[in-house]
Amino acid sequence: MVCYVAGVDPATSQVVPTEIPYAKLLELTEGVDQFTMNISTSNPEVDPNFEKLIKEKFMTGFKVQMEIPAGADPAKVPDIVGLRAGTATVDYHLICKDFIVAALQN
Repeated sequence: MVCYVAGVDPATSQVVPTEIPYAKLLELTEGVDQFTMNISTSNPEVDPNFEKLIKEKFMTGFKVQMEIPAGADPAKVPDIVGLRAGTATVDYHLICKDFIVAALQN
């Protein structure tokens, strides 16, 4: 899991994404998990979990579980690594069971 909060570039004073450990973000937000929470889409501003994420300047995060998904036909799963003609180029296929993106837009 990778998470980003809004930071400030000291050289330019511009807002920049700053990586924060997932466990640290959970601690700062009192256990709010942006990957599993259910915020009302009708009025998210009044949701206390939303407010905690905003307070800690959460921007975005992603959670990836690399694995062949359950029920996938093995015959249809591409090779993870494939060499092209001449072996100068290698194809790499990332196969994920789960890929979740969470983001707040202001």
